[in-house]
Amino acid sequence: MSPGSLPEVFIDTDVAFDIISKRMPHFEESVEILKHLINGQVTLLISESCIANLIYLSFDIHKIEDARARLIDFIATSHVISCGKRGIIEALQSQFKDKEDAVQYYTALTYGADYFITRNIKDYKHTVDSLPVMTPRQFGSFI
Repeated sequence: MSPGSLPEVFIDTDVAFDIISKRMPHFEESVEILKHLINGQVTLLISESCIANLIYLSFDIHKIEDARARLIDFIATSHVISCGKRGIIEALQSQFKDKEDAVQYYTALTYGADYFITRNIKDYKHTVDSLPVMTPRQFGSFI
């Protein structure tokens, strides 16, 4: 993070879906990230692959009634990033067991995000110090 800039916070699919679907009991913790955004404390990042996952979850799996509006509103608050070929290859070559998680992490890493927010910290064992992984609750206590 450069001096004077806001921390760039990447949120994974689970945290984003908690917010979009108001999924309990996780919504209360996850929505705190948006409060930091509204207060001008962070810049929110999400990947194209996360958005594809959110569309699938919202329309095909959970059939959220107003999914289109919720997704559009959420995307409007976020910077949408991608990792390109390099990030995908690094994710595939990584030690991550879940390669979908690896793609999310390496997207954030390739972009240069400051924080990676997930509820599933146990899935992110093979990370680097320059991109710390936190739960929404940990990040809320940290910022």
